[in-house]
Amino acid sequence: MFYRTDLLARAGYDAVPQDWAGWKRAMHAVKRTAGDGNYAILMPVNEFEQLLTFGLQTGEPLLRDNDSRGNFSSPAFVSALAFYKSLFDEGLAPTMSATQISNVWDEFSRGFFSFYFSGPWSVGDFRRRLSDAMQANWATVGVPGPDGPGASAPGGSSLIVFDSSPRKDAAWRLVRYLSQVDTQARFTP
Repeated sequence: MFYRTDLLARAGYDAVPQDWAGWKRAMHAVKRTAGDGNYAILMPVNEFEQLLTFGLQTGEPLLRDNDSRGNFSSPAFVSALAFYKSLFDEGLAPTMSATQISNVWDEFSRGFFSFYFSGPWSVGDFRRRLSDAMQANWATVGVPGPDGPGASAPGGSSLIVFDSSPRKDAAWRLVRYLSQVDTQARFTP
């Protein structure tokens, strides 16, 4: 998750709290300092990744009945849905779709929102599309969970090795190499 370090600091926080309750308190503080018409977080209502992330963080499986049905009525998922919904109900997130945001980076810079779900593939865009003056005012953090750091929805590309691969050892060496921080940093524009 990307966030505005300067707006979080202005709201009285030097770091993003790691649990939902603390994060929500921080978002309320950010919203108060961000000014009228601005929000703490952008969660476009036509994207599923945020709700999926909150659901994954509960520790309950998303599927039931031999993985043939959604486990969406489980108490854990209902609590995740309630947390997600509360962000809109409490005015922390605008009820808008991604198509209603013409330029995420401009709106992030402007302070329309301070927290933004995305993945490592967006680091290059934040470096290229935000002004030089804004570069010191953003950072990334894992998504807070119900009781501490939680899971996050997978995205981007995944590296896998098929069980039937005739060259599993070489494939795993490649996956390990590509997963190293210094290797990924060289590929980040």
